[in-house]
Amino acid sequence: MFKNYYQMLGISQSADISEIKKAYRKLALQYHPDKNKAPNAQQKFVEITEAYEVLKDETQRKIYDQLFNRTFSDDIGTYNNQEKQSQWSEYGKRKAKEYSEMEFDLFVKRAFGEIKVVVKNSLSIGLILFCAFGVITGFTFMSFDAFLGVGTIVIWGGLGLLLFHRTKENYKNDRNKIFRN
Repeated sequence: MFKNYYQMLGISQSADISEIKKAYRKLALQYHPDKNKAPNAQQKFVEITEAYEVLKDETQRKIYDQLFNRTFSDDIGTYNNQEKQSQWSEYGKRKAKEYSEMEFDLFVKRAFGEIKVVVKNSLSIGLILFCAFGVITGFTFMSFDAFLGVGTIVIWGGLGLLLFHRTKENYKNDRNKIFRN
């Protein structure tokens, strides 16, 4: 049977990455083996980790959503998605094992470290979105003056691209610092 990762995390299919992370952190803290000694806690921790690891990755999520939509929109349900589901399940089990063997304090530190990294880079992310708005404005200007429109697109697009690459590097470096500790 096809697993509903959205249901496992208690989120909608339209949830963005921050909602996915927030739902996972909440459930992971609740079901982490160091904190929850209930008989089903370990299994629940594995399941939510599997769901999180697939949904947080943009490429894997697209594949999952295609399979999800085919499975739940097809009355016959003949689409064979067992192989991909099995891969995700194994990956989720490996990550859950890694997280569950981690000291709880370190696990919490890493989970909340993710929030710090996003907050630290939020200004740059906002500026990138502002540049995207500038590019869109440039297309509007093109209807009045082609030179002005192209110039606006080039300036805002170039600035946005530079900010994007810088922010991406900073984000990776900040995350690496968290996960090294």
